[in-house]
Amino acid sequence: MEKADLLKTKTPLLYSKDFYNWPEAWMVFDEDIVTGENILKGMIPFIENLDKEGLSKKTIKSHMDNLWFLGSEIIRAVHFDENQRELSPK
Repeated sequence: MEKADLLKTKTPLLYSKDFYNWPEAWMVFDEDIVTGENILKGMIPFIENLDKEGLSKKTIKSHMDNLWFLGSEIIRAVHFDENQRELSPK
């Protein structure tokens, strides 16, 4: 999925206006952007499912906060654990 295709998915924006800017917020080095975008791709189906389940906006926003933290921790782990650098972001 190209970034342009990724941006067509609007559901995450209902709960976090800066969702598609998360990779830039997480990045330590420029190459982290690609990893961050791949993390977002994995999060989108989960967010869409939460939305379809009819959960309250407050509950989904709470999940979004946790997803932001999870993404930042994944990027951090890549830099502090050499074994993580070998894994594909896909």
